[in-house]
Amino acid sequence: MKNIKYLLTVMAVAVITSCKKDLGHKPNVAAFNIINAALSQPQVAVNFSPTNLPYGQEMSFVSYQSSLEFSLPSGNIPVNIVSSSDTTAVLLVTNFKLALGGIYSLYLAGNSAKPDTIFMKDNIPYYPTDSLSGARFINLCSDSQQLSISLQGGSGNEFSNLSYKKITTFKPFSAIGNITNNGGYNFNITDVSGNVLTTFNWDPIVYKNYTLVISGLVADGSISVFAVNNF
Repeated sequence: MKNIKYLLTVMAVAVITSCKKDLGHKPNVAAFNIINAALSQPQVAVNFSPTNLPYGQEMSFVSYQSSLEFSLPSGNIPVNIVSSSDTTAVLLVTNFKLALGGIYSLYLAGNSAKPDTIFMKDNIPYYPTDSLSGARFINLCSDSQQLSISLQGGSGNEFSNLSYKKITTFKPFSAIGNITNNGGYNFNITDVSGNVLTTFNWDPIVYKNYTLVISGLVADGSISVFAVNNF
């Protein structure tokens, strides 16, 4: 009975968060963001129980190149992630210690049956100037060498020497697109030889911070970038 009440509480706060996402992070709970960049997992199923649950029961689903945010109580929280196509295929069962008011990210990456995982507590910057937005990059392209990120038409790299599973710090950019870009920023993702592997258009919103996730594979040309909103 206690576990059922706990799961219902988690589900309730997750629903509330999804409905009020634009209001930003609430300091009386912990924010927990799951990002699926695992090429082998078109969709994963998540629940906050130490044991598997029947398919679709108290589960949330995260598709490849997308993310899902939860508001959770602080403390040691069980996290159970399985393949949505085969819920007997357990991908991750663990506990994470969440601090009250903390903001956390869990990334799923790689191309093996069980994804690589990167768990971190985020320090999300606040830019008091209303024309700014923040961006950082994470390299989750498992067969890449070090990557660099530059702006089309710019001089030099915005971020350099980004190896697999590494993440940059946030960097502020003007979020008033019609001043310089007229539709956002166009980034080139390049290898160590300067070859452009993929491009990405980022059109930021003021006050917002984004993680720009590099995923896919270099070998088959599936490398691409998707954005995660970090408040």
